[in-house]
Amino acid sequence: PASLLTGLDFDPAGQCYVSLSAVNITGQAATTIDFLGVGSYSLWKDIELDNPNLYYHGRTFDVSGGVGIDWSNSGVSLSVKASEVNMTFKAQNGSDKTQGNRAYVWVFVNGERSKKILLTSGEHTYNIATGLDPKEITEISVIKSTEATFSYIDLTGISVKGSLEKYEPKIKKIEVIGDSISAGYGILSEAGATGFRAVEEDSTYTYAALLADKFNAELTLLASSGSGVFMDSSGLVSGKTSASGKPANIWPDMYDYSVAARGQRGSAQSITKKWDFTNDHPDLILVNLGTN
Repeated sequence: PASLLTGLDFDPAGQCYVSLSAVNITGQAATTIDFLGVGSYSLWKDIELDNPNLYYHGRTFDVSGGVGIDWSNSGVSLSVKASEVNMTFKAQNGSDKTQGNRAYVWVFVNGERSKKILLTSGEHTYNIATGLDPKEITEISVIKSTEATFSYIDLTGISVKGSLEKYEPKIKKIEVIGDSISAGYGILSEAGATGFRAVEEDSTYTYAALLADKFNAELTLLASSGSGVFMDSSGLVSGKTSASGKPANIWPDMYDYSVAARGQRGSAQSITKKWDFTNDHPDLILVNLGTN
């Protein structure tokens, strides 16, 4: 008999729906059979990092092949109809080796904590979320919880097994400028702990994050341990550098830039990446400095 494939479609989970009609005699009504076939077809889609449906939190910036994410609580959010989401990150060399420069990110699914990931040295792809309902919209956020003073990462790829949907950012915005307290230095440490351990720092538990959550507001967190207004914790003032060549960790010298002056990327990149204030208009700016 003559056969005709009349319908072929794939849903976001990669399932194939087929409608098959068979006609034996010219003019005879077709007999139609609909069936569902599940095979190896995968509907993974790579998302361009400048896609308008991606929302970047905090001060991020363009780097070669990706988006630089340095500051505490900076990151990316997206809404998907998908069963899985993967992201590729490039972490600084040695991110997984020493407590001094480990980069951690939190994954939030529909506003709830899902998992915390230690990014390993070099460029790797991580499974961000799996087992999602591809027929429902899911909101995914990946937020850096360690500060720029000790670590940085580049987002170099996003893939979804399904479709990217329109993301609706929060209407209100709070900006917090602070030092180690605002960065969450030691916030997860045990009593009596001394020294810096990246695993004990977590900006997502700070007063700044709680405040933004309470008011359902977007948060830009600019926090650098040891920073000050006139002088930093090591006694440096504007225009002075440390013995290792790092500039003073003071906010009049840092505020206008995308990258922290004392960040792991180095001062050379710090002073060349001016922040664009065109669309950055916080409803509230909170300055919590002076401890150092």
